[in-house]
Amino acid sequence: MTTAVQTTQSSTLGAPPQSSATTAPVREHACLFTHDLRRKQKRWQDGRLKYHTFNRRVMVYDERGNFVGDVHWREDYDLADGDEVELERGGVLIQIGECLGSRDQDLSDLIDKRAQERAQRQAAAAARRPPVTAVPPLHDIKQHPISRKHLHDVIGTPSGHHGRAVLPKESPYEERRQRQLPPHSDDIRPAKETEKGGFFP
Repeated sequence: MTTAVQTTQSSTLGAPPQSSATTAPVREHACLFTHDLRRKQKRWQDGRLKYHTFNRRVMVYDERGNFVGDVHWREDYDLADGDEVELERGGVLIQIGECLGSRDQDLSDLIDKRAQERAQRQAAAAARRPPVTAVPPLHDIKQHPISRKHLHDVIGTPSGHHGRAVLPKESPYEERRQRQLPPHSDDIRPAKETEKGGFFP
């Protein structure tokens, strides 16, 4: 969660913010943002920018406090007044203005959560691993001579031709037809039908 400790650059009252391992400063800047990346005459809107120094995340909000977008600062130097940044999604160009203030963010919940997630991942990985069995030392294992066999000795000699199918002389249709029809002689012809519907031999 965040603590409500606010410090401004112009104020000299109060102690400097404490920076320990569980807190990190979050700087707030005024900014201008636009969705017109390709237009020559850009329409700029006022907004606020929060820069989280812990993970170098830049978060942009409009005047009403609505979230516009975010990006991680990837430059070697620190974020400063006058820098321009393009957000990762949405095609928004940001022009960073003056720093309005800084506050310390409590990271203890985040660090505790990460440690807990890491422990859960390690426990899940340990549960997925098969149990380790004890391997006897090499001098205890009796070594048998390995007898190598030829592949023909293991499989046996091949029978028939491999690679070509043996086709029957007659198709299944022809075989079935021969079984259904009685044997006939060449002298007997089937009766022919006349045009009027009568048969003659």
